[in-house]
Amino acid sequence: MNPKVTVIIPTYNEESTLPKLLNCLKNQTFKNFEVIVADANSKDKTREIAEMFGAKVVEGGTPSVGRNNGAKMAIGDTLIFIDADVTFNNDFLQNALESFKKRKLDFATPYYNINAEKFSHRSFLRWGNAYKKFMRYTRFPDGTGQLAIVDKAKFNEIGGYPNYIIGEDTELFWKAARNKYRVGTIKERFNSSVRRIEKVGIFWLLLTFSFMGIFLMIGKGGDKTIQSLGVKLYGGLGKSK
Repeated sequence: MNPKVTVIIPTYNEESTLPKLLNCLKNQTFKNFEVIVADANSKDKTREIAEMFGAKVVEGGTPSVGRNNGAKMAIGDTLIFIDADVTFNNDFLQNALESFKKRKLDFATPYYNINAEKFSHRSFLRWGNAYKKFMRYTRFPDGTGQLAIVDKAKFNEIGGYPNYIIGEDTELFWKAARNKYRVGTIKERFNSSVRRIEKVGIFWLLLTFSFMGIFLMIGKGGDKTIQSLGVKLYGGLGKSK
C-alpha cells in the first residue's frame, strides 16, 4: 500500500536530535506514512542516522528549500513538515490527521505542550499557544514551521514554501489564507525544542517575530534587506555567540 502521508524533515547537523524524532515516528500508532529527510550537507552523522531508520534522504538547503525538495519526492497526499528537534506522543499522528480530516483543513499547525523545565520557557510557550488561538480568527493565521500539516495538492497550487531564509513558514500559511484555503490550528500538541530560546533569548525572538510579521503583512518580508536583518535578529544577535 502506498503511503497516504509523507513526513518531511529538513536537517543540518542534527545527529543529536534526529534519532529521538525518528524513534518517535517509529512508535506511532498510525503507520501508513513515509519519511523523507532533506539534508543540507550535514558534517555529522545525520544522513547515516536517517538511512539507518529507513528514511529516504534528499538534498536539502535552507528550511524552505529542504521542505520543497522533500515535497517533490513525496508519495503521500498529505504532507507533514517536522523540524528535527520536535517530539510528540505515540498517538499524535493518528489524532492530528483525524482532526485535520474532520475539520476539512488544507493547512494546519498544532499547539505546544507546556512542559519546559524553566518558568520563562513555559511562559513563552503559553504565549505561543495564545497567539495561535487568537490569530486563527484573523486573516493572518499562525504557521509555525516546527510542525505543519498540509494538503499536498493545495501546497503545490500556491508554489510551496517561498524561497525565504526566515519567515517562510508564516508566509506559506498567510498565502494559503489569502487564496481562500482552509487554514487552522488543531488541538493536538507537540513538544517544541527550547534550544532557540536558550541561544537567542526570549526578547530577541519576540522582536524578530514582530519585525518579520509586520513586513510580511505588508508584502515586504521577502526583500533581501529585511531577510538579512531578520536572520541576524533570529540567530546572530541576542545571546548567540
